[in-house]
Amino acid sequence: GGSSPAALAVAGQHADVYMTWGEPLASVREQIARVQAAAAPYGRAPRISVSFRPIVADTEAAAWEKAEAIRERVRATRLASGQPIAGHAPQNAGSQRLMAAAAQGD
Repeated sequence: GGSSPAALAVAGQHADVYMTWGEPLASVREQIARVQAAAAPYGRAPRISVSFRPIVADTEAAAWEKAEAIRERVRATRLASGQPIAGHAPQNAGSQRLMAAAAQGD
């Protein structure tokens, strides 16, 4: 994964652009700092790209309804494929951070 210590070391030495996804602001700042620290010994400064996937609707309530519908589709897909819904830990570091952020609440 692109967030593991090994991946950050490779990114620091070789990446022109480091891409990550939207997380809480403090987490994004920390991740960018780790990338910059990994790149500094090589005199590099990779550009940063943060991807967000907003859920947009006419009202906030409607957006939350869409979010719940998306979550239910994910649950149904995981169930249909025999994958666990809860109590599992993703292997990649980025997903682990997202799961931790989600556990903190809305």
